[in-house]
Amino acid sequence: MKYKKHIFICTNIRPSDSGKMSCGNKGVNLRKKFIEVLNRPEYGKLKIRVNKSGCLDECESGPTIAIYPQGFWYYGVALEDVDEIIEESVVRNNYINRLSARKL
Repeated sequence: MKYKKHIFICTNIRPSDSGKMSCGNKGVNLRKKFIEVLNRPEYGKLKIRVNKSGCLDECESGPTIAIYPQGFWYYGVALEDVDEIIEESVVRNNYINRLSARKL
């Protein structure tokens, strides 16, 4: 197995006239931050893939990510959450309850 875990980050951009929110550029920036942090030497051997994702059908809840194989889904993720997600969910396999609430 090439990768042990996958982090899917919604980068879906809806047209401005759709009337619905989208993760869009916030998701793109989150992906960049995840890659930046996971490229630090202390994480070099984790074999994690950070994937762009199309719509995860939760854009109304803010930037959404899913981590597999654990099946962790987080909503309303901010750049400030990335380090905690990597340490708690990726390294330690712990679920972060405060990020599980949909922000509708």
